[in-house]
Amino acid sequence: MSMHEIESLVESSVITVATASPIPPLARNICFNLYQLQNQLDCGYTVLRVREELEKLGYLFLLPPEQLPEPERSAALKLNEKGGFLSDGTYFDHRSGRCCVTAGSLLWTKLIDLGILPESAKTELRELDPLELAELIIPLASKVLAGGDKEDDNYANAADTLGFWYAFFPLFCQMAGMDEEDAPEPERIRALLEMLAVPESFEVLATDEIGKELDDFEEEEMPFLSGWSAPYNEWKNKNNTGDLSLEFCKSMVHDSILKRKFVEADRYASAMEEGPELNRLFHRCLVGMSYYE
Repeated sequence: MSMHEIESLVESSVITVATASPIPPLARNICFNLYQLQNQLDCGYTVLRVREELEKLGYLFLLPPEQLPEPERSAALKLNEKGGFLSDGTYFDHRSGRCCVTAGSLLWTKLIDLGILPESAKTELRELDPLELAELIIPLASKVLAGGDKEDDNYANAADTLGFWYAFFPLFCQMAGMDEEDAPEPERIRALLEMLAVPESFEVLATDEIGKELDDFEEEEMPFLSGWSAPYNEWKNKNNTGDLSLEFCKSMVHDSILKRKFVEADRYASAMEEGPELNRLFHRCLVGMSYYE
């Protein structure tokens, strides 16, 4: 499992929530739980990748050091040239000269108490189990696919959201310690699987090779997920999906970069067979550099 894929799941989920109409009332709580989930794994700091969406959803406030109380103000000023983290885990971005204050952090609470953050920032955040979180996000992505507009940028993102969640939902349940004793109602699992088990989701699994994640969990430990991978395996066998050609992947990488669809570009780069020419590594680096241009 690549931590990059978990980061992509979080990013695509945030975009799904931010582009929903209407935006769900629990949007801030959804973001809080997504990053709580990501922080349990060995992932990098990715908040700034979806900065605009997180600001829109009220999860992120970007503040200059001058607006911070002490000792955070002095700590941020010391990071002015290279950036880094304050003692409470808040990130200071030296490029923008702003502190990335996220909902639920110690600094967030302190700034609310001091009246520095607006009244609207006051929200009771609660932890959601993986199923609760999925039930808030997946219907939003499913609705986009139901619209059928493949030219819409949100369409590809919605497919990514479904594919990543289908692949990693068993892992999240395992991380949460869910087992037979506290198994969710079967109808809730069935309803979720019906939304996730669609061709668009399967294509993401096949292209990213994250479908292999479905073979890594033990159904005996989580019998409530018995048969979870069956729809994808049936589709894969029916469609006989083999390795995509190198030239096709190269073409799709460059086409996706031109359209600024970087998640899709990285998906095709990741699908390349690695050889002496290091095609996979080169094209993934190309996608990363293009993203930051």
